[in-house]
Amino acid sequence: MGTAFSSEQQNINSTKGTKTRRRSIPDRLSSELLKKNFTEIENYSLKVCFDNICCVNEDGIAHIDEESFVKYLNFADDIGVGQLLFRSFTYLANYPS
Repeated sequence: MGTAFSSEQQNINSTKGTKTRRRSIPDRLSSELLKKNFTEIENYSLKVCFDNICCVNEDGIAHIDEESFVKYLNFADDIGVGQLLFRSFTYLANYPS
């Protein structure tokens, strides 16, 4: 969840010249986990929340960085809770199951 992005790929069939979309394995796994563990409204809420706080790096990959995460939480900067929560968030995002 710390780094999420759409990794759909377009392949061109050389004989027919048609484009097909193929999703990568991590994208399919994350979709299956969302369907298995969350309701449709929870899934929608997660996507909206991610869209509100994500950043896009120079490679075009959307991710959540610490600055935008802490700003979204709107905690006071001097207490340091935002940084602790971000580290916990990224740690837990590496273990989806």
